[in-house]
Amino acid sequence: MNDFDKIIKFFSKQRMEFYVKNFGNNNESVIEAYECNVLLSSQLYIYLQYFEVIFRNFCNEEIIRIYKDEQWYSNRKILLDNTDKFVEKQINSAKDRIKKPNNVQQTCFKNCDIISNMDLGFWVYIFAGINENKIWQPCFRDTFNKHNLKRNRIWHTLDDIRFIRNKIAHHGCIIKYDYEKYYNNISSILNCIAPSIMDRLEHISNFKTIDNQLQLLKQI
Repeated sequence: MNDFDKIIKFFSKQRMEFYVKNFGNNNESVIEAYECNVLLSSQLYIYLQYFEVIFRNFCNEEIIRIYKDEQWYSNRKILLDNTDKFVEKQINSAKDRIKKPNNVQQTCFKNCDIISNMDLGFWVYIFAGINENKIWQPCFRDTFNKHNLKRNRIWHTLDDIRFIRNKIAHHGCIIKYDYEKYYNNISSILNCIAPSIMDRLEHISNFKTIDNQLQLLKQI
């Protein structure tokens, strides 16, 4: 068994199928394409790390500014829940994450702790249609409308970002998708709320350089 066959075996034929099919002119191209996927994922994750922290803090601060309630996520007059009690489950999951490292029976939780332990899915949810009147219009509409971003578009964009985030977290193949679209999605929202951060990310990320390498591989 040669080195290439060993790599296919170690990573599994199913995982490597896309690379063999699309970059299979020679074994080296297949391996390089896989490595480009790993590198692109790591570079895109830099954007995702910045995005998640900045976006959730922005949303939290704006809602508090409007409603003067640091526990807004638990106030059903502000944030509506669906029939599956999604919000309630998210809050309970966040509390569980806070309690587990310390293994204590904690009953009082700070806003910053809850916010930092909410799933990305929660932040997607607050832009859903159910929250149009209580969240979108008073808290976010003016900020995003300046950039021609409507609630429904942001909701879909956030859901797309969640999708690619999960793919990267599970070491999936992102180059089979329009990964540049996800990069542009993150950029479009960050440019609305923290444009200076986007400038900094462009300096520390090699995303575009690695993308160029992948494009060259496609031509082989």
